[in-house]
Amino acid sequence: MNIFTTDHPMMSEPSCGMKTSTMVFTVMALLSLVAAGLIWLLALRNKQMATPVVEMPINFEEGFSFTNSFTVNFEGYYLVQVVCPRTTPVRFHGEDVFSALKNQLPVHVTIICGGKVVAEGDSPIRDGSFSNKEDTRRLAMFEGEPSKNYELSFRTEGAVPALDATKPTLRIRLTQRVTIGNILLHLCTPSLASGIGVLGLLFALSPCSFWAQKLFTKNSKSSNTKSEFKA
Repeated sequence: MNIFTTDHPMMSEPSCGMKTSTMVFTVMALLSLVAAGLIWLLALRNKQMATPVVEMPINFEEGFSFTNSFTVNFEGYYLVQVVCPRTTPVRFHGEDVFSALKNQLPVHVTIICGGKVVAEGDSPIRDGSFSNKEDTRRLAMFEGEPSKNYELSFRTEGAVPALDATKPTLRIRLTQRVTIGNILLHLCTPSLASGIGVLGLLFALSPCSFWAQKLFTKNSKSSNTKSEFKA
């Protein structure tokens, strides 16, 4: 007696006729597309967090000053920096700008929120971060909250021609601690989201083919039934 029949419970297909492999591909496609969407949203958030809240050109002529109001999008600690772009590779970089940033800068910066000074300084610390594209100098740091308005005041109390030649800017950006969560967040990029999305579309080929074939078969049967009825 042949026990491998289509009525055997272990060998039967689902009522819709979909094979187990097709069902697996369907689940994988849905999971991949959802994951791609979440990673894309996290990548956009990561880009917003990395975007400076203030970035303005400055100069080191004596008497230069300005004020600027701003808000922040994320809660956390923010750095106030002088940024000098590099015009040559680091191994050929001249000592003038480097030496000037090592010394105390003739500037003063103040951050005010709600009538109170939340940060104030000149240039106590040269940033330890390394970049082939820019030299930076930290002026101050403060804790920012999205629901508050801040006012930045900057003034130069002396001239530094070596820094002016680099077309410096004043930047305020969010600083992020090195944590597992932040590392995972930085791994979320648009390219990763696109790759997982393409993988999801490949998984979706099998179920899409199944439903297209099922729809075609249904329409064919419907057409044959109408033809027989007319006859």
